[in-house]
Amino acid sequence: MCTLNLQISDSTDSAVKMFSRRNNISVEQFIISAINEKMSIMERNGYLDERAERGKAFDIDTFLDKVPDIAAEKIDRK
Repeated sequence: MCTLNLQISDSTDSAVKMFSRRNNISVEQFIISAINEKMSIMERNGYLDERAERGKAFDIDTFLDKVPDIAAEKIDRK
């Protein structure tokens, strides 16, 4: 484990304390949770970008060729 010293604005400090109290967790737990959530999102976005790069146009065309060519239902039209 390591110790971090952070400088945050007074308004951010107040918000963190408020959300911590509302969720009955410590400020430390709140910050760790926020960091983990952010890392998870960034990791997932990287994964999705990687998957998108591996996709091929013909894969999409092959899939779309299987969709019937009919008019959209009234509820689906703008």
